[in-house]
Amino acid sequence: MKSPEQELYDSVYSLCMKLGYDVYDHLPLENEPVNYPFIVVGSMNTVTSGLGANKTNFNNITKLIVDVWGDSEQRLDVSNIADEIYQNCMGKPIAKNYQFYPVQKETTKQLMQDTSVPNMIFNRAMLTLAFSY
Repeated sequence: MKSPEQELYDSVYSLCMKLGYDVYDHLPLENEPVNYPFIVVGSMNTVTSGLGANKTNFNNITKLIVDVWGDSEQRLDVSNIADEIYQNCMGKPIAKNYQFYPVQKETTKQLMQDTSVPNMIFNRAMLTLAFSY
């Protein structure tokens, strides 16, 4: 069986694919052609609080970063896609073998413009999705 973190990652990745956009586990390389908007399901961090931890309940909180990237004209699209991911992850079960519970107070959404590539402007939504299990 997969670790809880891997199952969460795979579930969110699969959910993003079902939205119909290209999904990556890394930012596409310079030589990889991409269609905008696209989604990157990226890094993950798990913290065990220790509060109430016992043999069956570890009180883990796992945060998963999901980025939505669009070109300079796609701010609304990027925002809408991020909202759709958020709604799908926060409202219903997303995995088969583990029960993940959204931690709303730890979940964030940030919209920004990225100008890290010379002469380019990208619209980016960064979701930090938090779950306990």
